[in-house]
Amino acid sequence: MIASAGDPALLARQLAVLAELGQQALLGVDPDTLMQKAVALVAETLDVEYCKVLELLPDGDELRLRAGVGWREGSVGRATVGAGTDSQAGYTLIAKEPVIVEAAERETRFELPPLLLEHHVVSGISAVIPGRGRAWGVLGAHTARRRPFAESDGRFVQGVANVIGATVMAARRSDDELAQAENLEAVGRLAGGIAHDFNNLLTVIGGRSDLLLQRLAPDSPGRRDAELIQAASRRAARLTHQLLAFGRRQVLMPKAFDLGVFVAGLEPALRRLLGQGIELVVATAAPAPVRADPGQLEQVVVSLVTNARDAMPGGGRLTLQAAGVEADEALARRHAGLQPGSYAVLTVRDTGSGMDARTQARIFEPFFTTKDHGRGTGLGLAMVYGIVRQSGGGIGVDSAPGRGTTFSIYLPLAEAGAGRAPDVPGAGTVVPGAATILLVEDDDEVRALTRETLTRGGYRVLEAPDAEAALRVAAGGGEAIHQLLTEVVLPGLNGPQLAERVAALRPAARVLFVSGYTDQTLEPGAAFLTKPFEPDELLRRVRALLAS
Repeated sequence: MIASAGDPALLARQLAVLAELGQQALLGVDPDTLMQKAVALVAETLDVEYCKVLELLPDGDELRLRAGVGWREGSVGRATVGAGTDSQAGYTLIAKEPVIVEAAERETRFELPPLLLEHHVVSGISAVIPGRGRAWGVLGAHTARRRPFAESDGRFVQGVANVIGATVMAARRSDDELAQAENLEAVGRLAGGIAHDFNNLLTVIGGRSDLLLQRLAPDSPGRRDAELIQAASRRAARLTHQLLAFGRRQVLMPKAFDLGVFVAGLEPALRRLLGQGIELVVATAAPAPVRADPGQLEQVVVSLVTNARDAMPGGGRLTLQAAGVEADEALARRHAGLQPGSYAVLTVRDTGSGMDARTQARIFEPFFTTKDHGRGTGLGLAMVYGIVRQSGGGIGVDSAPGRGTTFSIYLPLAEAGAGRAPDVPGAGTVVPGAATILLVEDDDEVRALTRETLTRGGYRVLEAPDAEAALRVAAGGGEAIHQLLTEVVLPGLNGPQLAERVAALRPAARVLFVSGYTDQTLEPGAAFLTKPFEPDELLRRVRALLAS
């Protein structure tokens, strides 16, 4: 049975497959074994008869069938297809996104190669397998039945292709640390690959349960069920945010601040977190200006301090130190992604139980934990890794059993003269609730929930499913538009690009960005709301922005 586009069960299965393959990659499974497992899982998950891995040959003119399911006996290892752009595989090699074919007879971008025609293929998806310096190959899923595929299916295939590519590249390297970093990157990409869909689903589930609770009487027999749904939605949202942090797909709101002053400001909260048995020492040296997202950096510090506390059940000392440092070539080589240069470094040093080399090699893997069952998700340090890397920095760990652990967080120094983020520009106060809002959201269910929430708040809502439609509304003249409420990730123009064009048409309109998954960094001072959000939270943010 073919699942419908956006089906939560299908999306959950896709995420599980990506997680399974990512775990296999981290364990160092050889590429051929992983490829064969991948094509079998993709074919089963998408309910298609054929799936294949094509390897681009050294001459760049052909691709050979390296692994597959469903093909005629003897095809794997022998069959080839052309790499020219007149074939689907060749076209995929230069495409910037997965290539979806719904009906072969109507396809005008390229022709299907003999391999697909011989198997009567009608529909399918293909995605490039990344390599070092050039594409390594193509992953394709095909069927002899005419059927549509959703964009989320394309992201799923691309996520699997990323894991295959990282595995192949890792197998070619002798440097174990570099291979581990590459594998973490692959798992990060797959973690963020379909989170956009999950956050939209959680927005609808949580939002609808919230609206339902507002309508139910306190003694209603259905109220407890609605509360349980809402609570489960919130727990799922927290896990998704941690995965997005690891995958470096969160929206960052960077500001310039001094790292030492920032850490000192957290000291009272950290003392409460540690409790009575652990001595906390906070040391700051010369000024260490950085440009980072303070909210995300606070999560980094809290996660590291929590881990340190758990490593010292009998008490001990925890030292946090902020300083400046010059990273030379030797230091940069020891930290993935770090380049030689000037950095601010935050050191978190505990006197706890420490870790052996094998544990240290895996601590940044998602879902890896040494804690007892039920005491941790295994996402805390994975989240730390992702936030630091997305901020342009690096992270190192030094530990040994019995002598404690030291984490070092390196963040690029801010440019000289960097100041605070500018305030959101205003154009006169608008009375909250007496305003017109242009809503741009590509997910129908999320758009309907958002429209209903805004209407309930007393706003007039103009809506559009994409940037093109939104620009037509903005260019239409007539009534004033007081606020643009837009998803960051949109088909065609993205949210920031749309906001720039709307500003030229409607300069007085405020802008509120919304998203649960993005690789965009918004401009300093931009107003942003994270999905999944609750209806009342949305109304508070809209009112605050209009009244600013």
